[in-house]
Amino acid sequence: MEIIALGADIELLDLMRDEVGSYSQHKAAQEARTWAGAAGVTLETGLMQLDRALRPTSTKGRV
Repeated sequence: MEIIALGADIELLDLMRDEVGSYSQHKAAQEARTWAGAAGVTLETGLMQLDRALRPTSTKGRV
């Protein structure tokens, strides 16, 4: 009986480990998506500012 109980305990621990590992992977992927989204916004903003800075300024119509 003890061998069966020990085997069941080991199986249960393996399942729990897999579940925690899957959750950790899901959480890491979720954080990566959040970081990538924020980086995309930052990059887009920077490129818009660079575009504005590189545009030639027109002196026509200015006083």
